[in-house]
Amino acid sequence: MLPGPGCNVRWRTAPLGADVNNSSTTMNVIYNSEHYYVVQYLGQHMYELVDKGSARGAFFQGDVAVRFMSSMRTAIAEEASIEHIDEFLGSYEELVTVPVVRH
Repeated sequence: MLPGPGCNVRWRTAPLGADVNNSSTTMNVIYNSEHYYVVQYLGQHMYELVDKGSARGAFFQGDVAVRFMSSMRTAIAEEASIEHIDEFLGSYEELVTVPVVRH
């Protein structure tokens, strides 16, 4: 369960109105702060980390996605504050290289 009661970090397990039977195209923003956001791509076992300041991102899929989410859960368990989670996400800075393109 992510996160516990009284936590400052907000997670959603599925977007409101999402068709969970057709999850291959569903994007779910599971973390959003002033500096970062993390998107879960349901049905693809993939996460995207975006650094809003640099307008760059990284994609994690498969075993790497599993390890990323496990590490994120650990960071939340240590201290569920936006500052701590942003510091944790900042540790991925060298992997965040894909330019974000807006349509």
